[in-house]
Amino acid sequence: MLKSGTQAEPYRLVGGEMKTLLGFLSVIAMDLLQLTYLHRTQPDAPAKSVLSEIQLQVLQAKVPCSSPLLTVEWAVKAIA
Repeated sequence: MLKSGTQAEPYRLVGGEMKTLLGFLSVIAMDLLQLTYLHRTQPDAPAKSVLSEIQLQVLQAKVPCSSPLLTVEWAVKAIA
């Protein structure tokens, strides 16, 4: 998920910069992995179970949802 989900390969940083970037991207990769797993097992689960309120607001601004319940399936489609 780190390579495919965050596109980490193109970055050519050395030393501390690469460690900082990988630390940041690792957190994002874990969130994507958790969201992907829930999408496969519980697509109708509320998106707030894996995404923060800020993340949901950003996604809603990008891809409005007509339903009051924001699901994991909607979140995956909005991110994709």
